[in-house]
Amino acid sequence: MKVLLFGTTLFLCTSSPLWATSGNHATAPTDLQGVVQNDRKVTVKVNDKTGPIIGANVLVKGTSTGSITDIDGNAVINGVPKGATLVISYIGYLTQEVVLQNNQTSVTVNLIEDSKTLDEVVVVGYGQMRKQEIIGSVSSVNVKDLNSTPTTRMEQALQGKIAGVMVTQANGEPGASMNISVRGVGTIGDSDPLYVVDGIPTKTGLNFINPNDIESISVLKDASAAAMYGSRAANGVILVKTKSGKEGRFTMDFDAYWGIQTNLKKFDMLNASEWASIRNEAFLNDNPNGTKPWENTNLGTGTDWQDVILRNGIIQNYNVSFTGGSDKFQYAFSLNHFDQEGIIKYSDYDRNSIRGNFTANPVKWLQIGNNTSFSRVKQNGVDVEVDGVLKAAILAAPTMEVYNEDGSFAGPNTLLEGNARNPLSMAANSNINNLTYRVTDNAFAQFNILKGLTFKTSLGVDLLIENNRDFSPTFQEGDTQNTVASLNQSTNMQLDWIWENVLNYKFNLHKNNFALLAGFSMEENTKDWEDITKSSFVGNYDYLQYLSNGSIVDASDVKGLREEWAMVSYFGRLDYNYDNKYLASASVRADGSSRFAEGNRYSVFPSFAVGWRLSSERFAQDWKWLDAMKLKASWGQLGNQDIGLYAFRSTMSPLYYNMNGSAITGYAPTVAFNPDISWETTTQSDFGLEFSILKGLFTVEADYYIKTTKDMLVQLPVSATSGFTTGAYKNAGEIRNSGFELTLSHTKSINDFKYSINANFTTIKNKVLSLGGQEQPIDDQIFFDYTVRTQKGEPMRQMYGYVMEGIYQNEAEIKEHLYNTENPSFQPGDVRYKDINNNGKFDTGDRTVIGNTLPTILYGFNLSASYKGIDISAQFQGVGGNDIYNVAKFWSENTGETHNYGKSVLNSWRGEGTSNTMPRLTLGSTQNNIASTRYVESGDYLRLKNLQLGYTFPKKWLNKVNIRSLRIYANAQNLFTITKYTGFNPEVGTSRVSNRNSYGLDEITYPQARTFTIGINLGIF
Repeated sequence: MKVLLFGTTLFLCTSSPLWATSGNHATAPTDLQGVVQNDRKVTVKVNDKTGPIIGANVLVKGTSTGSITDIDGNAVINGVPKGATLVISYIGYLTQEVVLQNNQTSVTVNLIEDSKTLDEVVVVGYGQMRKQEIIGSVSSVNVKDLNSTPTTRMEQALQGKIAGVMVTQANGEPGASMNISVRGVGTIGDSDPLYVVDGIPTKTGLNFINPNDIESISVLKDASAAAMYGSRAANGVILVKTKSGKEGRFTMDFDAYWGIQTNLKKFDMLNASEWASIRNEAFLNDNPNGTKPWENTNLGTGTDWQDVILRNGIIQNYNVSFTGGSDKFQYAFSLNHFDQEGIIKYSDYDRNSIRGNFTANPVKWLQIGNNTSFSRVKQNGVDVEVDGVLKAAILAAPTMEVYNEDGSFAGPNTLLEGNARNPLSMAANSNINNLTYRVTDNAFAQFNILKGLTFKTSLGVDLLIENNRDFSPTFQEGDTQNTVASLNQSTNMQLDWIWENVLNYKFNLHKNNFALLAGFSMEENTKDWEDITKSSFVGNYDYLQYLSNGSIVDASDVKGLREEWAMVSYFGRLDYNYDNKYLASASVRADGSSRFAEGNRYSVFPSFAVGWRLSSERFAQDWKWLDAMKLKASWGQLGNQDIGLYAFRSTMSPLYYNMNGSAITGYAPTVAFNPDISWETTTQSDFGLEFSILKGLFTVEADYYIKTTKDMLVQLPVSATSGFTTGAYKNAGEIRNSGFELTLSHTKSINDFKYSINANFTTIKNKVLSLGGQEQPIDDQIFFDYTVRTQKGEPMRQMYGYVMEGIYQNEAEIKEHLYNTENPSFQPGDVRYKDINNNGKFDTGDRTVIGNTLPTILYGFNLSASYKGIDISAQFQGVGGNDIYNVAKFWSENTGETHNYGKSVLNSWRGEGTSNTMPRLTLGSTQNNIASTRYVESGDYLRLKNLQLGYTFPKKWLNKVNIRSLRIYANAQNLFTITKYTGFNPEVGTSRVSNRNSYGLDEITYPQARTFTIGINLGIF
């Protein structure tokens, strides 16, 4: 054996036999006698269209004799029998077989990339299946695209890629969460899907996952596919599997990207001169004989506060991974560092993670393994909700300076400028620091009992530790001040463990193929949290910002408790196919949850599915154009238990009273309860068709689904005299989502040119069928009088308010319209609202549905092409049918407030016929600013989400420097958006994290960014 050392890479070149059983691991042959009798050496050259393939497996069929291709794509095998067949395989390529002639001693093989999507292996509940065998609705993401595209969170990989899945970024703050719904929103409560990461279920955030670690993502959309997760699967299940070690040579990969993030757009606000002039005009409209407040309106442009707080932020990511192993032991290990500066100053996000796993096969009947991850996430944030920094920057008076002469932050120095804070000071002094540690571990042992019979037991642990701090300093900025510094600090430690035991048995009887699964699991979650607020700190210095340096103002400022829940489950599945033509599957899961009272804790969730592989029928064999075709149908039930922990019993909270000068502590029930609540059950039917034609040239997947949630857990309105602010949960509602899903794919290669087009389209029809016996609408007044209403016969979460018809042009029009009103408060130039109830009055009876927060159409399409080493790809994504309540428009056109306004007020009504869209200028409070269609805009958009240009270096170049692979790329995200929406961004999630009904409310939160990056994917060994 010769040892050749090139740079840092070690290669072994052998003139003696080198054998492989499977993969790339070499072992001694078992049939030594056969080798001695047929001592022939064969040289095999393995290429693809770009050059030699390193590490391909070459095996003599039916034996353990084999070898691995070297740096030049060559493999040498000794002891090859006459007439032998060689099997050549490599990950991502079609396996080929070559029959050797009697005296043949060399052969060249050109492997072809495997692009048959119907034969891909897809991760499903508690296992894997070939896509052609799946009869539930399961979709997967191309992880190759994920690893080659800058992705800060795993959820971004799903946006616009999978039919039926809506992904919305809540806001653009670094590390911000994302909202995901699968086949519509099916409940008023928690509608988030269940995530299962390497066997560990979670709903507590995915920011701990390094996207480079992900090997596969599968979305289980219908009841048949998701039934194995029963009571937690009503909103869909997303399975995430991270990369594991593979049998074969040691590999090392380095992936990195660097980039810059910029703001997508700015609001067009008044400059200083325009603002002073508008304020004067509004004042004189209200006080015709008064003296205008701003004597001098020639103030120039003043301060553009958006420019002051916004910046170009740096984003960077570094990832190193190692994999390798033998037939006895495989391993994988990765390190990642991700750093992102926010486009609002003083905000940033930093994540460091480590992941490692191994699988060992000490004996034939046993396999053991472990998968461990650790992450540390540090987030320095600014206020983003309601009274956030961006809102302050848009509305701050343009006449106000940024700094005083001494370099300190300036503020309003006159009542004419209002009393709003300096936005840059708000950002600098936000002091919102969140530190999160996350540790996950999943250990397993699998016993191979008999042929086809295995038993696997696993124990998963998920530990989450959070420490959140928010310090509010004292300040004096012009006429605004804060004289008392305070610190709020909260800690949260959450431990979740799950023990699962699964028995699998696969066997065949002639053409009948069976796969049986039976399992049992136990899960327990414990959460301890504390929340403390202290005030009266003696200064703002960093070393003083600790709880010991403050004072407790009120006993209610100190809170803490423990929350616990547990679940026990039994589940089973039968998969059957006859001759790979007729497919059937049946699943059942029984769950018991501590979230319900005794007697209601257990429920059973069944599912059934059937399929017909029409293309396997004898009569279809003459259809040369057809590759594969499958018809499928499924029905099943799933559950939802996410309603909080103690809704079935009364919880006591301390209340504090002052009696005769003494503080008295008492306890009282503070939350209404219902001991009879039970499971929320979702029944889903699915009918689908999948086919591929012309050797993979076109593929189609189509589904029609009906998803009905019964016994929906809702909090019905409660009387104010009850003593409770909200009612108890009750199984009272029923909601239906239905629609079509269509996925199309077209792939073609012409010599060295290859291109593909993938598109998906989804319709979602949401309808409330029932809200309990009284059918009383459920209203949530979120923003002033802006209300979100859920009512029978309509989609969920509709906008509720008044309809703007135009502007009153004169007194005669007011009298004619409000004919039944004495001395109406409206004036010419005020907004005219539609008289819905036709009573000649303006009253609450004129309120109606004014918009839909939920999209009815989702779509995305992806284009990619490559020529030799050059590749280009583009991803488009969009939604339709939804509306947005534009709060920025509400504030920027409300001249009754002392803040800046948008340019649109320059076109305000100034007399009959001058405007029918913008009311008169006034400093008073009028009905012009109530919740109405004036602020409702279409949320439809089409966005170029991602555009990338890359180059992969030829292997023949890399072989000279002993590098396995090298690709460089340039990438742009959020390049442009086609929309009629006038706000910052039409992709609006839940503006208030704690309120799901705030979906569709654009409350001027943290804006999304446009990102430009350059990156490298380097395979070192």
